[in-house]
Amino acid sequence: MNQKSNRYAQIDVLEFVFAILIVCLHISGNDQKSIVYIIGQYVGRIGVPFFFAVSGFLHIRK
Repeated sequence: MNQKSNRYAQIDVLEFVFAILIVCLHISGNDQKSIVYIIGQYVGRIGVPFFFAVSGFLHIRK
């Protein structure tokens, strides 16, 4: 089983960042002046489409 594995370090880093942002989205609550709320609502919302696009990219690459 000498299978070549393609790893994409940049994608791994972005997945980690977006995972943290999605956590911020879910724990933000209703305090609209909180930095966690602002990050979660405005930046964290692009995490799910990012994961969807990365999954499609990596699935096609196989």
